Amino acid sequence: MYDFVLFGNLLPVLAAEVGWAPAQSTAVNTWVTAGTALVAFAVGPLVDRIGRRKGILISVIGAAIASLLTAVAGWAVGIVGGIGVVLLILVRSAAGLGYAEQSVNAAYLNELFAHAYADPAKARRRGLIYSLVQSGWPIGSVLAAASIYLLFPVGGWALCFVVAAFPAIFIVIAGRWLKESPQFEAHRHANTNGSPSPRPSGESRCARPW
Repeated sequence: MYDFVLFGNLLPVLAAEVGWAPAQSTAVNTWVTAGTALVAFAVGPLVDRIGRRKGILISVIGAAIASLLTAVAGWAVGIVGGIGVVLLILVRSAAGLGYAEQSVNAAYLNELFAHAYADPAKARRRGLIYSLVQSGWPIGSVLAAASIYLLFPVGGWALCFVVAAFPAIFIVIAGRWLKESPQFEAHRHANTNGSPSPRPSGESRCARPW
């Protein structure tokens, strides 16, 4: 959400800097929106193949890298014109990984809670955990607005996007302790061995794997 709000708020600034007319700016934004949708749709099948844990890491880190490359692509627009515009659209389309992360989180949390269904205490915290995940969107909006206020006078629009890449460092570190969901592990085991795997301990018989 931080990256999304940044691009929406700073696109007029970038357009004014490179001399885009309003129609050109709208066209770029339309292509970027279509590109992010395609990337977001592609993440679902990918996560079904590589796992929820890797999907979370790839989506968050990919979005952070796309934010960093937005600064490079913005400079390229001013130097090489049309080629830079294509590069900017491709980079911003890759930011669709960040939008897809919410759906990956939903699948991951659903499977974790299905595994912990037998523990009433854990089941009761489901609403709290989901609300914490959803709160990332408004928090990201506030942080983006604050960063523009603080960073734009120092380094312009490009610095705002560069700073957005730093959370990827913490995600890589935290990913060392992030476990794969029991359902995906069971599914992968069944596909590898050609036979159903044992039900993970503690999982309710009523819980569905997908």
